[in-house]
Amino acid sequence: MTALEMHIEVNQSLQKVAANSTKKFLTEEIDWVLNKMQDRFIQQCLRPVEIPGAKGRFQVVDQLKQDALKPITVTGHRITTYKVVGELLERVVADLPGDYEYLLGDMSHYRLMCGEAKSFENESTTYAVLNLSKTTKASAPFYVTGAITIGSYTINIPADLGVENQYAGFPLKENVTLLRDFLLHKLRAAGAKVYWENFADKHYDNSIICTQTPALTWDSSVVTSSTTFSHTVQKESPRETVTLNPVDNRLLSTYDVFTNLNTPFYKTSYKSPVAELAGQRLYIYEDETFTVRAVTITYIRKPRPISLVLGSNCELSSSFHQTICDLAVEYLKGRMENPQGESLIRQDLETRVII
Repeated sequence: MTALEMHIEVNQSLQKVAANSTKKFLTEEIDWVLNKMQDRFIQQCLRPVEIPGAKGRFQVVDQLKQDALKPITVTGHRITTYKVVGELLERVVADLPGDYEYLLGDMSHYRLMCGEAKSFENESTTYAVLNLSKTTKASAPFYVTGAITIGSYTINIPADLGVENQYAGFPLKENVTLLRDFLLHKLRAAGAKVYWENFADKHYDNSIICTQTPALTWDSSVVTSSTTFSHTVQKESPRETVTLNPVDNRLLSTYDVFTNLNTPFYKTSYKSPVAELAGQRLYIYEDETFTVRAVTITYIRKPRPISLVLGSNCELSSSFHQTICDLAVEYLKGRMENPQGESLIRQDLETRVII
């Protein structure tokens, strides 16, 4: 189903087949609910792995749900690791991708030290921080045209909108937030490595973080507001190609990490490296016998936002679009009708999905 067809389905169900028996919802309101139900459906398809050594991972409930999530499942994504400058803990870091959402699996690629001493060299990378600034146009409609450039990647509005878009700008300058997720998805789909607000230990409000020169234009006026910062890390020296061995990580909850590290027979080893998820990072703990140079992960990424205005369709398998529409209708009716609505609201209070 396209975004238009999903809107028709939701409106028909709410109005009892065009009876106009309830209040009409704005297009943006229906988009908001559809995206909320899309996220909730993804959560319903997953459950936490309840075995030791997999505390931060999820598994798909069954094959049916796996088929639903296959368009947003990323497998075999390899990440080069590094050591935080000045940190005393013997661990390396893998920065998770900007579109990362839920972890399904992870493994390390290590080499044995064989008595060698570990040595590291500093490596600095300059990152640009692009503030998602508002347009300088004086009167509505706003954001009728726009362009965001990250290095060699450029997204144009309205040229890069979906073919069924109904876009004619927005009535408020604050509506720039309605373009944010669409722009991020299009940039990542084009190949740009971008993060939103957070990268490593850095946080910048309402900003895109990237490694290439950014530029932002709204309504034919350049509104680029950017700064830079240097991200210095330590990488093992020398970095020449060596044979690396793959091994599953033993992913633990943060609560259990230090207990395991300090317990004989449970501490980290090249046969079972202890790993930890925190923030936007995956930490892998080493000892003097081995070093981890890379990590490979399988994960569920952030889906493309549903937007009728922008012509952005649901990215999940088409067989499950009707399910998302039904969830959206149930959600909306639960806030409009009594007493059935009160019962649905009680069910909806974060008890439907338990993670």
